[in-house]
Amino acid sequence: SAITFSPTDCIDLSCSSEYPAIIYDGIQTNSGLVLFTKNQQFLLTTDSDVLSPQTAKINSLSTYNFNFGTNPISLGTTIAFLDNAGKYTRFWEMARILREGEPDVVEQSKVVPKLFNKDIDLISNSRENSIIFFSEKGKNILYGYKYFASSDKRLLQAWFKWETTGNVQYHCMLDDALYAVLRDNNKDVLVKYAMKLDDTGH
Repeated sequence: SAITFSPTDCIDLSCSSEYPAIIYDGIQTNSGLVLFTKNQQFLLTTDSDVLSPQTAKINSLSTYNFNFGTNPISLGTTIAFLDNAGKYTRFWEMARILREGEPDVVEQSKVVPKLFNKDIDLISNSRENSIIFFSEKGKNILYGYKYFASSDKRLLQAWFKWETTGNVQYHCMLDDALYAVLRDNNKDVLVKYAMKLDDTGH
């Protein structure tokens, strides 16, 4: 007998690829859900108003390496992710993610190809401040990427590196500040780095 599905059934799909396609992460876009495997990106979409086993479909988007120890991030109208396939980490930005056709993918770290090594595992992102921080847990270096876009043009982008007073254990962006847990002499300290001056000028 034929197998039938109803809209309330669980969605069970698989990705076909020439590489093992274990899905590690995903991020929402206007076109659907971008899924990340170690070597490829897929788009989960539906042509219907309802996402169901009958309407869901997965299409291949691109074949870039993904550092599955990290997570993809949203830059507002684009998404970005890290690639650690080579000797150094690469930072890719993906735009124009559509159901049909290939997206635009640009290596934003190409101007600083040896800036950070391949073991980056912490990312903090603030779309409001147009800044991203990267680091390797247990090291005393924070890498930053500052950007500014107007309409569809990137007017500013700059890379920088900060040396911290202790080894970074964790960091995150909250409102207009970067919070980092630094370990120095076996003591953990929470440090706040303000991205904007407050009313008192601090």
